[in-house]
Amino acid sequence: MKAPNMSPLTVEEAIKFFKDEPEGVNPNYSYDEDEEIFYLHKDEIKDLEEMGYEIKKRIGTKKIRWKKHSQTLTSNANIYHALRNDPLTCRERARLMGFPDDFEFVFLTEKDHYGIRMAQQTGQAVPIQFTTFFAKQILAHLKGEEFECSGERFLTNDLVEQNKKDYCKEYEYDKTSCKYCVLRHDCNIKEKWGKI
Repeated sequence: MKAPNMSPLTVEEAIKFFKDEPEGVNPNYSYDEDEEIFYLHKDEIKDLEEMGYEIKKRIGTKKIRWKKHSQTLTSNANIYHALRNDPLTCRERARLMGFPDDFEFVFLTEKDHYGIRMAQQTGQAVPIQFTTFFAKQILAHLKGEEFECSGERFLTNDLVEQNKKDYCKEYEYDKTSCKYCVLRHDCNIKEKWGKI
């Protein structure tokens, strides 16, 4: 079976390639004289560039991080597991997108469960937690009710929170932004600008 977005590699060949690559890697590749694609490890790139080969990145195809946030899931089955080094399964992709474990995906054939149809259903989805939150806001508006927001994250993410703090260090905040910020309880950035 062909490896998603890693043609001409099979899944078995892609597993061998990704085994030696770090988490989060975006594969590099080039062409030989017969216009066949070959994939490169980091230590091979510099020498080939010096020889005049054009090195490209396989955009969108990555080896997922194990202990950090996931890369964006697209409608291609092109995200590879951090430990197994093979494409993520339908259930793994669904979990990353917030689908409950008992959510049932419907496929016409067994092949669809592993290919593009599966990737389209899991990769072009909007995370369930977001759509639930948004639907509650709309319902409250239609009923003319005030929507109460806890201001707390459903899931925390250290990288996102650090980026928010870095942004606030650089730019002046306003009262509204701080009032609804999920970091408002343990943020000392506002001291730079004075009390709200």
